[in-house]
Order: sequence, then C-alpha cells, then structure tokens
Amino acid sequence: MAYGCFVSVLFCFCLVLSAMVSVKSKEVFTRVPLSDREANLAVDYAVNAYNTKSDNLYLFKQTQLKSAKYKITSPGVKAYTVIFDIKETFCQEQVELRACPFKSDSDAAVGVCKAEVFFEFGFQIKIPDTPSCKLITPVKRVVETVAVTCEGCLVSASLDDPLVKASVELAVKVFNDERKSKRTFTHGKIIYAIKEVVIGKKYWVHFQIQETECQEDVNELWSNCPLKATDEAVLGHCYAEVLFLAGETKGQIRGLPKCQLFQLIKDEDVDGVSCVGCLLPLRVNDSRVHRSVEYAISKFNDNSGQLYKFALARVLSAEHETSVGEEITLNFTLIETTCLNNNDTEPDICGPKIPATAGSAVCLTKQNFDIFGELLYHRLTCNVTQDWTLYAIDVLEVFRNGTNSSELQLQKLRTFESTVDPTTDHPTEAPAEPENSKEPMIAVKETKPIMPTEISDSNQLDQ
Repeated sequence: MAYGCFVSVLFCFCLVLSAMVSVKSKEVFTRVPLSDREANLAVDYAVNAYNTKSDNLYLFKQTQLKSAKYKITSPGVKAYTVIFDIKETFCQEQVELRACPFKSDSDAAVGVCKAEVFFEFGFQIKIPDTPSCKLITPVKRVVETVAVTCEGCLVSASLDDPLVKASVELAVKVFNDERKSKRTFTHGKIIYAIKEVVIGKKYWVHFQIQETECQEDVNELWSNCPLKATDEAVLGHCYAEVLFLAGETKGQIRGLPKCQLFQLIKDEDVDGVSCVGCLLPLRVNDSRVHRSVEYAISKFNDNSGQLYKFALARVLSAEHETSVGEEITLNFTLIETTCLNNNDTEPDICGPKIPATAGSAVCLTKQNFDIFGELLYHRLTCNVTQDWTLYAIDVLEVFRNGTNSSELQLQKLRTFESTVDPTTDHPTEAPAEPENSKEPMIAVKETKPIMPTEISDSNQLDQ
C-alpha cells in the first residue's frame, strides 16, 4: 500500500517537472529592439561570413535588420538569431563595407538572410554555420536599337554621297543641252542635298554653276572645260530633282533644272557690284539670317501643334535678293527639344531629345522686307517627321502697311491630297483680306510633303 502511494507521488512529481521544463523552453528566447548594439553587431559578422562563402562577384551589405532575439545556451554564452535584408554593392574585394555604395535597384541583387551568431563571455563572436540567404537577381532587359529607313521621309543627304554628285552632274548636263545658247556651264559648290527613300531614291540638290570657256558647238566634255574668269563669267544658283531607281546609279531628272543666273560687274570704279534682282548667298552667321530663322521657328512652334518645342539644328543655305527692299530665302532643319511648347522658354536654350525619339523637320522660309526693314510677306513650309509619321506645315503671312501686329487672324485651310506645283513660291490665289487692314493675314495648312523651290527664268540673261 505504502509502495503504491510512493509510486503515485513520484509520477505526479514527474508530470509537474515536465510541465515546468516545457514552459521554460517556450520562454528561452528574449526579443531585443532593432536598435540593439549586440544584435546589429551580430548582423555585421553574419554579412561578412556570407560574403566570404558566397560565389557572387560583388559584395553584399545590410540594408535592414528585421528581427533579433537571443537565448542563453550556457553560462556566459548568448545565441542570437537575426533576420535581415542585404543588397549588392559595387565592391568586389573585402573592404570596409560601410564605404561601399549600393548598386541601382534595377541592377542590384537583393536577399533576405537568417543567421545564428554566438557571443561567448561578451567578447568572442562565432558563427558556426554560413547564413542562409534567399537572393532575388534583377531581370536584365536587352534593348536593341535597329536603324530603320523611314520610307517617304525627307532627310539631309551627305554632300559626299556619290548619288548627290551624280545628280548635280546630270542636272548641269541637261541644263547645258536645253539652253541652246553659246554659253556652257560647269558645276561649282554643292550647297545642300535632301533625299527621300521611295521606290529607289529621290534627291533634291541645290548647287552653284559657273560659265566656262567652251562654246556650245565645241565637241568637248563640259566638265573638262576651263572656267571663265569670275569677273567675266555668268554665275548661277540651281535646283534640280533627280530620281534613282532601286539598284541603279544612273538618275532620271524630273523636269528641268531651275537656275537663277547673274553676272558680276568689274571696272575702274565698280568692284564686284552684283546684278539687281539676283539671288546671292548669305553667310549663316549674318544677323539677317539669325533674325529670319528665329521668326520662322517661332511661327513653326506656334502652329505645329506639337507638345514640345522645336529648335534650330542646322542652316542648310541662306540667300537674299535686293531690289525694292530685300527678300531672304532660307533652308534649315529643326530638332525636337525637351521644353514644353506651352512656356516662354527660348528654343535655343532647350536641350534636344535623344536622336532615337526626337522629331525633326526640314524647312524653307521666304521673307520679304520693305526698304525700311519691315516684314511684308512670310511663307514657311516644313516637312515634319514625328513618331515615324510625316506631314507638312505651310504657314503664310501677309502684312499690311508694314505693321507687324501680334494679333494674328488665323484661317485654317482644308487638308488636300493633290501635289502642289513645286515651281511656284506661293498659291496663285491670295488669301482673303483681313477685316483690320493693319493686321497680318495668316493661313496654316497641312499637306503631303512637298519640296518648294525658288525659280526664275534662266534664259532672261541671254535674251
């Protein structure tokens, strides 16, 4: 009986002891705040241990301590369990990690790690096992840029392009053959060239010509003829359009070359007086060129409907003619900038967009000024390429009484598909009169791309 009671008491004691041990085991870990010095020191050691064992080319550094706790495993020994985030740096060697910069979010690998770190007697730190980390590597996106020829887009052509030179030579040959006069010409400087890729390639060329010593009835290649002296020779500026079919180097001229001829006069009293009414070149840094370009660009930005401003890329050619007043003709290219079109920022201080996304335009402007320098007439035509779409802008302004009023009367014309005759400077019908005679008339129209060309009768000089 006594033995049975002893066994029962012993059994109850074991149950109580087991319950006490179970409660103690649940309370063995002590959580510490994330700012705890020992916990953060444990993370530093854990990161160093991971970098030592890792095969990654770049070192990792802690970004955030997420949780930390410890337990007493034996007298004087603390076992920390820490969970923390790491991120890849630019460092490749074991250096002071605090000085290593992180990679960008798009390039850096990141991870969540768990480690157990032992502090023995407060000064010895041991990490028996390599911290376990789950890494997430960035997805590398490879973007390949392929240059695609924009069919039907007008672009500047290199003056060294063999087809540009062939176009000029063909144009001069046709000009000499069709004139049927005693004068024979050869080409001089090529001023600019524009091309369009269609079924083959179409070139618009602007070049200079000069009279030679050869006569028409002399059976001699005109390109080998010696030049006549400048003070005696007839000079000229010519425009021509030439088509090259796909795979061919022999061009077909479209219409006849259009040339403006003039002759310099030299004697004892007159030194280099040019003919009245002739188109003569202007330097691109001439103040008149700057004034005309700035005005044309302002009108382009006002009427383009684009979200961003366009700025000058390059002046291709500049010419003027002085008779009664002055007429200035400019060919230039524009490029899209990063400045919004709804502010007052000057386009020339705006940075251009990157070429892969920037829009562009090839423009021709013609401006007539009276003898007092007041603008009387302005015509701006541009072929604009934007997001692989090509369209044309045509702005026409006629000023009355020489008044350059800022109050413009806008008249939108209908969009039409027919091709405008490229040999005319402006439509044959003048725009309607404005109600106020002191206000300029302005018409804006968008059409298919055209190439306006300055034309005059090249046979007038011979007659």
